[in-house]
Amino acid sequence: MKNALYLFLVLLFGCSPPLSPGMTLLQSLNHYQDEIERFEDKPERWPNRQTMREQLKTQFRAIIGRSREFDRLVDLDFKRRELVITLKDQSLKPERAVEIKEEVAQIDKDVGNLIETVKAQIANVELYAQQPDQRIEAIAAIGLVSLRIEALSSAGKANSSITVAGQHILTDHGNFSTLRTPEGKTYRCSSILLGENAASIKCK
Repeated sequence: MKNALYLFLVLLFGCSPPLSPGMTLLQSLNHYQDEIERFEDKPERWPNRQTMREQLKTQFRAIIGRSREFDRLVDLDFKRRELVITLKDQSLKPERAVEIKEEVAQIDKDVGNLIETVKAQIANVELYAQQPDQRIEAIAAIGLVSLRIEALSSAGKANSSITVAGQHILTDHGNFSTLRTPEGKTYRCSSILLGENAASIKCK
């Protein structure tokens, strides 16, 4: 599933620290979230929001691979955001407001049905990309990007902890994260930016 862009980044940054597909995708997801929120209070800026949607789908294909489920997930997230913006219109008729709320509820269900598939696709690519001695970093990256993906199913309200790869518990503290293994050992993990569009992670 690695394409030419991903291979270029691997060659460019080498193996110290190793490029993480999950952490690289996380940068794209965070940027998407920030930019979408910046334009949410401006209904007339829908072209900007639409551009951000298509850019995110393109970035996912470049980093992880083509995924109909992820494309659908982003399209649904975009549609829900546009409907929520419409709900803020003071001139909206009550009956239309009820219809929109029903649409949003259905979108939330549809998004929830896609989440696990998308998370599994990301996990497979992350585990494949990392060496055996980087398994802790791979699990931490999977946990962090999974939290961000799950935020798409909860209107941006992300949880801070998630259980991944069996009984590993990943907690996002903002500037760093911790990963607790089933044996009770805790690692402190920090993201590492490798240029503008790539990232890695280190746990110790």
